[in-house]
Amino acid sequence: MSLIRWFGKKYEAPIYDGSQAETPVGQECMHCKERIETKDDGFYDSGNAVFHRACFHRVIIGSVLHQQRKCSCFGGSVEEDSATKGMTVRQEAEAAMAYAEGKSRMTTMIDDLLKRYPEATQVQARFFLSTPNSYIGDRIPYALNDAERRASLFERFLHPADVF
Repeated sequence: MSLIRWFGKKYEAPIYDGSQAETPVGQECMHCKERIETKDDGFYDSGNAVFHRACFHRVIIGSVLHQQRKCSCFGGSVEEDSATKGMTVRQEAEAAMAYAEGKSRMTTMIDDLLKRYPEATQVQARFFLSTPNSYIGDRIPYALNDAERRASLFERFLHPADVF
């Protein structure tokens, strides 16, 4: 019998052979400190601590930088991965899980933008995501959490004449 219990969506993986539990709505995730919501997937560990799915995996697999063996654990000197700079703890956990699964956050964002704007190219989307934007205080759109806002800015980027 597994000491790990899961809640939310069941995925095809051995860890889901354990028992399903109620989603602990309102409880704080031990990793990111964000509250669990009804739509979240995750785990209770053996001590009944609650984790979002990505946060649970992040604790086990490490950051993107750790997985790339560039952190101080492996003799590296890189302190902060530029790919996760500006992310929340939970977003960094999701990036680490995506990296482990072979799909980067950048690739996911590019795919989303190209699906919305089929006339755009990958080069345009990558340039847009990594270039400071005056509409968001000279931050890069990659750091935005809001996909709708990012898409709106990308439309302005693609069609600047339509703005005026």
